[in-house]
This record gives sequence, structure tokens and C-alpha cells, in this order.
Amino acid sequence: MNDNEEKSALRYLHRALLLRCPVCGKSPIFLPVLSIRSLSDWFTPLDGCPRCGYAYEREPGYFLASIWAINYGAGTLLGVLIYVILEYHFHPDIKILLISQATSDHAAGSSEIIRLSKASYMVMEGDAETIENGGRADADRFPPARVDRVLHDRDTVTLGGFTLLAYKTAGNTPGATTWTMQAMNKGELDNVVIMSDMRVGAGERLIDLPRHPAAYPGVYDVTALGSPGQLAAYANYSPQVDMALPGTSVVYLGSQAYVVQGTSPATAYASGVAAGTKSVNCLTWLEILSAMQKKFPVPAK
Repeated sequence: MNDNEEKSALRYLHRALLLRCPVCGKSPIFLPVLSIRSLSDWFTPLDGCPRCGYAYEREPGYFLASIWAINYGAGTLLGVLIYVILEYHFHPDIKILLISQATSDHAAGSSEIIRLSKASYMVMEGDAETIENGGRADADRFPPARVDRVLHDRDTVTLGGFTLLAYKTAGNTPGATTWTMQAMNKGELDNVVIMSDMRVGAGERLIDLPRHPAAYPGVYDVTALGSPGQLAAYANYSPQVDMALPGTSVVYLGSQAYVVQGTSPATAYASGVAAGTKSVNCLTWLEILSAMQKKFPVPAK
């Protein structure tokens, strides 16, 4: 290869790396980023160069599968090499493996994750045996895995400055686990709940003194007004009620309007007021809810 041929090859390589026309080196082969409107735009070249008229066409061998086969083989070989390097020289940096319930959709990959990462597996009592047995005997089988620590209700797991609190909330499985933690969000410390299941297993008792949800601290109970200053006839009422909002709403399905009445519309109304206030004010949730109690008092029954 003489100097001119070498310079020409380098010039074409440079234009290819820049995704520009191989002839003039000025116009792009693909749509500009700001003009992309769909996924296919990322991979579909223009018909040709608008500057010099060079047509962007595939090599003749592409349609005979020769070039395609070479590209596919090279890509596959590269993928295999990357897999081998990652498999035998690197391991995922996972220290602790946690789950929320011993079912295949939550735990089927546990054994492979542990094999690759050597992570410590921590599972709630009631589910640990199921994990080590590879699922239930009747159905929902998955690869078994060794459990390093059997958790109990209100046990904690700490790593990297974060502490998770485990609650045994038996529902879909006997050891279904709900996790709680605290995390900083825009300078504020938020309480985070990672739910396991919305169901409670038959015969399970999650708390010592079951009560109406509105009786718990921090829970605000909403009832409905039938007209201004008057409780609706259908409205729920108890000493725990904190605020009363309109219980009638109009919803549209297509062009048809429907009137909806109940405490549920009143609760949705309260949620909307609270969220809207939070979005435009720097008040805390406690300040917003206290203000709503004054704004929407519960009339005497």
C-alpha cells in the first residue's frame, strides 16, 4: 500500500467513525439526533447524501447473506468472549441477597446470583425452608439455594450505612416480608416501604391489637358531605374521623357523564387537595393535613 492509498483508507475510516458520507465526508449518513422521532430512525440510514448525491446502499453480498453471516458470526464471537471474561474474571458486587417471598417469580434466580456473587442470603422464617427445598412440594418449583441467615419479625439488615427493618407480613407465603428503611430525598429524610403482598394469610395475625385503620396514629380518616355543612346520609362516621369533604363527583366515560357518590370520592378529593397543596408549597405533610382539618371540619351528626 503506497502513501496515497494509506491516506485514502484512513480518510474513509475517519468518515465511517463520524458516520458521514464516504465520498464528500460532509453530510451525515443517519438523521440528526434532534430529528429522530422513532426507534427505527436510529438504525435506518438516509437514502443518500444530499450534498454529493452518493446513494447509501448495502454491499451486494449483504443480500446473499455473505456479509450478514460474517457480521453475525463476529458479533456472536464478541458476545461469547465478553461473557467468558465477565464469568471467570469478575463477579457482581452483591453482598447481601434479600427477597420478599419464596415464590418462583421472586426467588427462582437466587441460586445463580449467589453462585456468581457469593452473596449472603437472608430469608424470613416460614420461607427459609421453602427456599432450601426449591419451592413447595405441590407446585411452583425453582432451583434450591442455601440460606445463610434466617430472619425473624423486626430483625434488621445493615449494609453501607443503610438499615432495613424486616416485618413478617405472612400473605402469599408464610414468610412474606415487608421491608422498611429511611432514605434522603432532596434534603429530606423519607420513610420507605417495600411491600411484599397486599394479602394476609388465613389465620395470620400481624399485630397484637387489631383496630380500625383510622385509629392508628398518623392515619387521617375522611368522611363525606352530602351538602355544605351536612354529613351525607351514607357517610361513615366514628370518633376517629378527621375531615369531611364533598362526597359527590361527576366522571365521564366517553361522552357520557356519571354521578358518583360515596366516601371514596371524598377521599380522592382529600388526596387531590393534599397533593396539589404540596406541589405549590414548602409545607410539611403534617402542616398540610392540620390545615385541611381546619378547612374541612367534620359537622356534628
